[in-house]
Amino acid sequence: MPELRAVAYARVSSKEQAEKELSIPAQLKAIRKYCQDKGWKLVGEYLDEGKSAKTADRPAFQKMIAIAKKQNRHFDIIVVHKFDRFSRSREDHVIFKGLLKKHGVLVHSVSEQTDPETPHGFLLEGMLEVISEFYNMNLRNETMKGMTENARRGFHNGGAAPYGYKSKHIVDANGNLKTIWEPDPGEATVVEDIFDMYVNRNMGYKAITYELNKQSIPTRSGNHWSYSTIWYVLHNDAYIGHRTWNKHDYANGGKKKKPKEQWIIVANAHKPLVSRDLYNAVLSKSSAKQNPSVHNNLKKKTKSPFILRGLLLCPDCGTKMVTGSNSIRSRGYTRYYYCGKYQRKGSITCSRNTTPKDKLENAFMAAFIAELTLLCEQGTLEYEIEHQYKQYNSGLLKEIYEIEGGIKYIEKRIALVKSKEAEDKGKLVPGLSELEIEKETMVAQLNDRRRELQDFTLSSEQIQMIRDGVDDTIKRINIEPPDVQKILLEKYIKSIQLDKATNNYQILIIISHPSATELNRPLIERKCYFTNPHKGRGK
Repeated sequence: MPELRAVAYARVSSKEQAEKELSIPAQLKAIRKYCQDKGWKLVGEYLDEGKSAKTADRPAFQKMIAIAKKQNRHFDIIVVHKFDRFSRSREDHVIFKGLLKKHGVLVHSVSEQTDPETPHGFLLEGMLEVISEFYNMNLRNETMKGMTENARRGFHNGGAAPYGYKSKHIVDANGNLKTIWEPDPGEATVVEDIFDMYVNRNMGYKAITYELNKQSIPTRSGNHWSYSTIWYVLHNDAYIGHRTWNKHDYANGGKKKKPKEQWIIVANAHKPLVSRDLYNAVLSKSSAKQNPSVHNNLKKKTKSPFILRGLLLCPDCGTKMVTGSNSIRSRGYTRYYYCGKYQRKGSITCSRNTTPKDKLENAFMAAFIAELTLLCEQGTLEYEIEHQYKQYNSGLLKEIYEIEGGIKYIEKRIALVKSKEAEDKGKLVPGLSELEIEKETMVAQLNDRRRELQDFTLSSEQIQMIRDGVDDTIKRINIEPPDVQKILLEKYIKSIQLDKATNNYQILIIISHPSATELNRPLIERKCYFTNPHKGRGK
């Protein structure tokens, strides 16, 4: 019976676990002993540090699953310390273990030993998984209760204090260590100035941004101010002494806000930096400047005519260019692209680098269509794919070549030793076993490197599919409306940027694999150039 090959999967979700008996070294030690006792060969280890098992979005875990699905995988068994290291979600357990079993890979636990191939083992393993998920859900609920009570009492639940405040530790009546906010003298003055500039000096977000950057007043992180940061300061009720918690849904990444009735808002939780009247004046002024419902309706109806937005980069700082317009027809243009960093943070951070829209887009489109036409020619796609394969895998191919040479050299030495052994009528020659072990190690290294190679192999049908897609884009790009043109361009363009030294624009064209799951990088990356049509080069 061939020796079974196993890999270890270890995970910790927090610093505290990393320092206790669940540390990754402790898990690996137990897994190694388990494999040794079973007579299995441990051929790899996959480690996720600071990753929760409530989700399958873990880099090492995903890499392990991806390799397990391949026909030439190098393991038959995944070994974990406990099943909750693999997953704490019953749904994920069922999905991933079913997927692994389909490909002939089993999951074993060191501390919860079951035989998943028997009815009894299947039942026991399922019960352990349900208990683990119950523990996780109960822990989450209890933690939420504690944090809710802490917030209702006006204490901080973690994270950085907003600009203008600093965290201070105190001891409550029960002797527990708690965190509150107190004003930071230097930052508090800046916050007061921001509110004063907006309400009393009638300055807008951008004007305040430019003024702070002009005075070389940094943000807490040491960066320049942006108008979005100014907006956040002016609309943050923390500055009137409110503590708001449970505002964002962090279970889904924190980007989505929870319903307002679920927020916990505590008034007078800390010393305010501005008066309530001043804060209300900000809300009144910003509301009068822009009616949200009107703005949203316009946003839905208006389609941007700027087809290069999001693709065009500033030639100086590399930030995405934004768009603007004016009515000064004497300049020869009314719509233009200009630096996004300049727009947000002012001239102290970057030049404006204004570029007229129509001239740039016409010159770009001619170069882009010419390049796609060239890619459609017979043999060009095949050449580019092979070139990209060699370029991307050059380091690995060189290493594979060197390992193969090393194996051939070892094989010659083994043959010489065996011939010497034959001459001595079967007498064992010293060094043969060491050479065979060395060869076995190098063969394992060779297999590992070959597995790491990005496979760019495509069938003739897949190549024709890519060619048909490119040809379709060539036919449609000049006749579609701007919003559709932009979608077509985003499929093939990674970036467009002016090189001021040569006064040429560089277009980085990408061609993706027909099946997005087959390759974790573009199939082709190709550069082409066109001359800057704007003689002024932007100011």
